[in-house]
Amino acid sequence: MKVKHMPSLIDNIRFGILGARKYRNFADLAGYQREGADYRILTETRPQSNTAVIAPHGGKIEIRTSEIARAIAGSEMNLYVLEGIRPSRNFKFLRLTSDRFDDPRCLDIMSRSERVVSIHGCAGAYPLVLLGGLDSNLLSQIETALRQADLPVRRAPPRLAGTSPKNICNRGLTQMGVQLEISRALRGSRLESTLVSSIRKVLMNCPQ
Repeated sequence: MKVKHMPSLIDNIRFGILGARKYRNFADLAGYQREGADYRILTETRPQSNTAVIAPHGGKIEIRTSEIARAIAGSEMNLYVLEGIRPSRNFKFLRLTSDRFDDPRCLDIMSRSERVVSIHGCAGAYPLVLLGGLDSNLLSQIETALRQADLPVRRAPPRLAGTSPKNICNRGLTQMGVQLEISRALRGSRLESTLVSSIRKVLMNCPQ
């Protein structure tokens, strides 16, 4: 019988020091962290929808990205959320970079979705939304909607631009998606509901 590899003390020390930067893929993360104890996965599939809203760094990893993703998806759109539920150090131990994020449950939802919006959190003492991803048409629609709602928005800098084909936001049916990096100051503020309603309006007006 093949024995499943268990992380050694050296492995645990290595990941304790270096954190999730060294996770090669989701299977690697799942080998060191326990589903149900360290993280949980939430999915909602809507057969009538070809839009997916995802939050791969939800829960305590990037605070309130889960809530924002769920609110945007509502009961109409496909949803995938990975939530960190560790008592502490969720960002360090559970953040698998977007270009390595390949949970089969997420990819399954993506395989049936023509539009993808990925919700992330970034640092920032001022409210700001940074937009990236390869779906330039949807990105422009969302940017216009946010500006019309008087929300502070700009195009993401290269390191947050989400333009790699391997980025999870770009792995839907069209191989294009939108990535939103939302500053900590905006998440949980009075502007959050405006952000949600503005994005929902854009997505609900797209052909389903």
